[in-house]
Amino acid sequence: AGIEIRWNRFADAGARSLFLDLEAHAGFWVGTGDDAAEYGERLRALQPSARLSTSIDPRPWEIDRIPLAEFAAFTDEISPQVYWGMFGSKANLVKYALAGEIPEEAGVTPTFVLASAMRKLEAFRLPVHPIGEVNRKGPNNTLTAGPDDPGSPWAIGSKDGGHDAIH
Repeated sequence: AGIEIRWNRFADAGARSLFLDLEAHAGFWVGTGDDAAEYGERLRALQPSARLSTSIDPRPWEIDRIPLAEFAAFTDEISPQVYWGMFGSKANLVKYALAGEIPEEAGVTPTFVLASAMRKLEAFRLPVHPIGEVNRKGPNNTLTAGPDDPGSPWAIGSKDGGHDAIH
């Protein structure tokens, strides 16, 4: 199906894990569920012990646009991106309501975004690790990370909500 995997480029640099940013927008995944299954088989054949995480846009209508079941079959976890400020836009409020997800008085917070995504993600029975922009760890697991530190993608929350905004 024309799938090209360049794992060696990452493995040669010492990578033992890979984040797959799976979104239904230009510049991201383009393919069918069958293509995703083939991609997973080939990726796992190249690096069977790699830690693979599928990072997604957590809005319910966006989850429905991607072959997440096929990616979940070969990845180790799902990492919803819960930090975007634009999730609370008027257009998104309408789409959340149409999806049956009505935010409480606080509005579309990282907590709400994650909770609404979890209703779809729990079916995959994988660990879920939200990706945020604050409270990330730094080098050697230190509790603070500078802007140029590689740190960890496991930050939780947004500048507006922080760690306590995710339950």
